[in-house]
This record gives sequence, C-alpha cells and structure tokens, in this order.
Amino acid sequence: MRSADHFGSNEPAVLNTFEKRMTGLLFAELAQAYYCEKRLGRVLHEWALVAHLPELKQLFRDQARLTNCQILRLQAMFRERGEVPRELPCRAMEGFLEQTSETMELIEHNSTRDRHLIARTHKAIFMMMAAYQSIIQLARSLGQVNVQRIASTILTDAMSADQRLKEIDARAILTMSPENAFSTTTMGR
Repeated sequence: MRSADHFGSNEPAVLNTFEKRMTGLLFAELAQAYYCEKRLGRVLHEWALVAHLPELKQLFRDQARLTNCQILRLQAMFRERGEVPRELPCRAMEGFLEQTSETMELIEHNSTRDRHLIARTHKAIFMMMAAYQSIIQLARSLGQVNVQRIASTILTDAMSADQRLKEIDARAILTMSPENAFSTTTMGR
C-alpha cells in the first residue's frame, strides 16, 4: 500500500477525500512553480543581456543557473512520486513578465533600466517565495518531508538572491547620475 506521500492518479482508495484534495492542491502548486521556474530561467538570460551594471548582469546569469537547479529539483519531486513533470501555466507570472517587457521597451537610460530590472526581480523573487511557502505548508500538512525539505532549500536560495539583489540595489542608487535618477520612462512624446 502506498502512503499519503504519493500524488497523482494512482492514489490508494484508502486516502480520504480531504487528503486527496490537499495532495491535488500540492501537485498543482508544484506544477505551477515548475512552470514559473522554467519561464523565469528563460527571462533571466534576456535580462542579463539588457542589464547595464556588470554585477547585475552576473546576478542574472547566476540566478539563471540556480533556476536550472530548481527545475531539476522540481523534476525530481515529480519523478519521486511516479509522475511526469508537468507545467501548470501561471497567469500572474505571465502578466508580470509581459508588463516588465512592455515597460523595458519604454526606458532609455541604462541606470533607469537597471533600477526597473532590480524592482521587477524583487517582485519575481517574492512571487516565488510565496509559492514555495505554500508548498512547504501543504507538504507539512501531508507529512511529505522530502517535498518540504526541497522546497525549503529553494526558498532559502530565493531569500539569498533577494539579499544579494538588495546589496546591488544599494550600490546602484549611489552610482546613478542625477540627470536620470528620477526619470523612469520616455513615452515617445
């Protein structure tokens, strides 16, 4: 007999409806996190190309590599439960990334673009931190210790990335030129 730790269509009949629903919710959260990590991995490479500050470029490259590790961790969690890794699209992330891209097209100054990328990256990190906090709580309620452990590791990585970004942000503010420090966009007027 399989334990409540197994999710997917092969769950044993002894699981009660509540456990099935919670397990389904956990699976949906993992699938959505998997989708978001894959999407962010692609975007981070793009942001590394348009960032001006060398340390911001490097942060994006490092985060893209770390995101690939997160993707592998998520794939392992799926496979461990006999599931094929699946993506569940996240409209919030898609809208967020679309808005970021649209705004980037309007920004002319390198330092302003970097500040925008920093602000947007903070938001992306917080979105992912919230997702992993939810996964951790669901896994804890279902007694899925390994999922909880892996999600906690990913959450810690996100918190470290956010701290590094804060440090880059503080230095970026000090080096901004006064003429574009308050300029955000040029709307083609």
